[in-house]
Amino acid sequence: MKTLKLVGLLFLLANAALADLPTITKTTSSATGTTVRKITVSVTVINRGQNPTDPAAVVVTCSPSVRGTKEGNTLRDPLDVGKAIGPLQPGESQTVTMDTPYESRNSFTDRSGNFRAINIDPTGEKVVSISSKVLPAQKR
Repeated sequence: MKTLKLVGLLFLLANAALADLPTITKTTSSATGTTVRKITVSVTVINRGQNPTDPAAVVVTCSPSVRGTKEGNTLRDPLDVGKAIGPLQPGESQTVTMDTPYESRNSFTDRSGNFRAINIDPTGEKVVSISSKVLPAQKR
């Protein structure tokens, strides 16, 4: 009986490892508002496979161009923001938008690569690079 349960568990784990994840097609940032321009990051994913995808999580890493702290709890430190996405049917796409703690002096829409934030360091604007990835939901 224990062997049967172990085989069943291994089968489930093997199928989970082979499940398709959506592909990222675009990662952009935007800053809107009148006086305080909060920066958001949007990620578009698509299922390029022939089967529905498993639930997943989109994770965006924001990396400021300044040295962080040992404690890792300031805006100078790298920051991960994420959002769960449900299963996608073949050919289906989804865009998720995530808030960040960063602010901008200027408004902009759909900027890729990086942005400038004014609230990281009192000495002025700092560049923040963004990158994104899709992870299986259980690993987020």
